[in-house]
Amino acid sequence: MRKIAIFPLILLALLLSQCSPETEEREEKEPTEEQGEVIEEGGENPNEGEEGNEESNEPEEGYSRASFNFEGEFVQQKSSSIKTEEADLFAIQFYDIETQNPYAYVIGDDINQISVDFRTGHMYMLKITYIKNGQNILSTTSNGWSEPFTNSSYLPTTLNQTTYSSEVFLNSISSPFIPLKNEPGALYVEAERYHGVIESFEITEENNTLSVPLQSLFFGVTLNVDLPGTTLENISFAIHSLYFAPKRYSVALTEGKGSLDIPFISLGIPSEQDQGPKYLNDLDMAVLQDYQENVHFSIGTSENEIYFFDDFVTVERNQKTIIDLLSNTSNETSTGGFTINFGEEMINEYIDLNAQ
Repeated sequence: MRKIAIFPLILLALLLSQCSPETEEREEKEPTEEQGEVIEEGGENPNEGEEGNEESNEPEEGYSRASFNFEGEFVQQKSSSIKTEEADLFAIQFYDIETQNPYAYVIGDDINQISVDFRTGHMYMLKITYIKNGQNILSTTSNGWSEPFTNSSYLPTTLNQTTYSSEVFLNSISSPFIPLKNEPGALYVEAERYHGVIESFEITEENNTLSVPLQSLFFGVTLNVDLPGTTLENISFAIHSLYFAPKRYSVALTEGKGSLDIPFISLGIPSEQDQGPKYLNDLDMAVLQDYQENVHFSIGTSENEIYFFDDFVTVERNQKTIIDLLSNTSNETSTGGFTINFGEEMINEYIDLNAQ
């Protein structure tokens, strides 16, 4: 009887299998991170498929996928579909109302790319902050942009990509502080910021588009100076905050006349507000109510910065404070031969972004 050399045959088969094209291709492929939804530790990914399968393009059973658009006081032409400007930046934080815990967050520059899966029949809330030209004016850190776009774990963020997490969240989204590249230490900075809150919403298969409100979170200032006969060549103007450096301006005078116009100055420390849920701070509550803020103004000279005026002025969001510094030509109460008048006007009319 003929003997068969089984061991050499097995060895040869193993060597051939290791050199097969399928194996070589599998070994050479590196895992790539696909654009889309990601999950942080401690979160729940409603779009996660069965173990070993790729993430589904459809939401998991029991979830509905939402898309978003903007509405409210937004400086842009009316349109049924608004795409944000190239350098704009916004952040949205979602919360589960039942647990009052974070649910998901996203930082983006195009609202049309944002989608989030929500449990059908479940209630959620959101808050959003939006800074025009934010990508160009905000200071940055090693992990991305600074406040109000940082998260609680300082993790890097991919634009327009939703992160589901009950532990990691945008902890600075309601911060009044906006560190600009050229003004890292100021509170009142020239930034056009919007903010919004939806206290409760539900997403279903039939109702899956959510209009996100954007309300102005800035004020403006116009200073008009008319002091005929003065020898002053300029007037100093400063906007103060309690804990941060003042924002200073110099107004050149020609024959005693000059003007300063600041269209957008960010707000952020509102007057006392009603107590809200734990995930809504004073800034969020103020946007939901009638927003007012006491801002410290100083008007003076290069030698004396408070010569003409030094006090708090109550300002409202989306309002321009008009200050007239005039020679005292009437019997009105004045100091040192000058009069200061205060007025205000609306900066932007309400714009319905979904109107045709």
